[in-house]
Amino acid sequence: MERLTKSVGIPIEDFEAQVMEEIGLAEEQKLRGMWGSSNMEHDSFEWMLSGVYGPNDDRELRNLWAELKAAADDWGAPWCLAGDFNTMRFPNEKTGGDRITTATREFSEFINEMQLMDFPLEGGTYTRPNSRGVREWDVSFVRGFNDWEVAVVVEFFEFLASNVVPKEGADGLCWKLSKAGVFDSRSFYLALSARPGVRFPWKSIWAVKAPPRVAFFVWTAARGSILTCDNLMRRGYMMAERCCMCCCDGERVDHLLLHCSLARVLWSFVFTAFGIHWVTLRRVVDLLLGWRNWFGKHHSSIWNLVPSCLMWSVWRERNARTFENTCRSADQLQEIFVNSLYDWSRVWGLTTANTVAEFIVSLVFVTHSS
Repeated sequence: MERLTKSVGIPIEDFEAQVMEEIGLAEEQKLRGMWGSSNMEHDSFEWMLSGVYGPNDDRELRNLWAELKAAADDWGAPWCLAGDFNTMRFPNEKTGGDRITTATREFSEFINEMQLMDFPLEGGTYTRPNSRGVREWDVSFVRGFNDWEVAVVVEFFEFLASNVVPKEGADGLCWKLSKAGVFDSRSFYLALSARPGVRFPWKSIWAVKAPPRVAFFVWTAARGSILTCDNLMRRGYMMAERCCMCCCDGERVDHLLLHCSLARVLWSFVFTAFGIHWVTLRRVVDLLLGWRNWFGKHHSSIWNLVPSCLMWSVWRERNARTFENTCRSADQLQEIFVNSLYDWSRVWGLTTANTVAEFIVSLVFVTHSS
């Protein structure tokens, strides 16, 4: 069975007992052909299968062709032969020689007499190497197809083309996203998260001195996934899509953290404190991409903390207004932001200022020292 399967190039299962006996006789008597039928599992269509072992003796070849003719006469269903017939009919494809033997000529006459035709296969499944080292199918049919048979035949060839065997050897799985061909979680994560041409500002989130809870919030905001009204509505919640901070626009991630009138007050204070002019970008992820180390690697430690601290302050105020029904003014929110930034800087030893006022004054010197 294994030899027949390898010769035909298609898995053969559920043969009748008589066919199994004939396979045994083929080993003992060195028969060159075998006949049987099998149902293809993917379409339940019954195909006539011929395992041909390629005899070298001319007399045995002629007997084989006679068997093929007999099978074609006795079998009324669609019928085909699969094999690399070009290497038999055209020796130059296999050996580079042009000499055509009598047996080769007679085989070509047999092909024409049986009205076999080449079915064009583009990128078909490989069965055996030709002179160029390419493994390919060569399938011929003994007659044309009826209209109701075309769909089954097309499905058959699609089945062949979907099972490419690029080289001999045991079958195996290859993970194409890693060089070693072995699955690993890193390559899988990169494939899921990567967007062509887009960088993610992970250093502006995880490489600063912000508390882990805040860093995770900023990471979620950069991905546009914090639970603002628009994201909640996408999950099926019914609510008014209104920013509770300014009451002038819909509550979206970029609007709430960057463009809301209350958030703009804090951003304007930051730019004034550092003595720079800055144009706020449209998206949170774009702002983070251009923010890190603006004053150089050695003078930007406090500057790198600002986005995380400011966005966290705005988010906490938003939650207080939504769930606690409390409302702070812009000046009060600015005070909370400055105090938080000062506390974080003191904890990490980023400032030597003893008071918040001294800390604010020291920020402008960052610009001059860079």
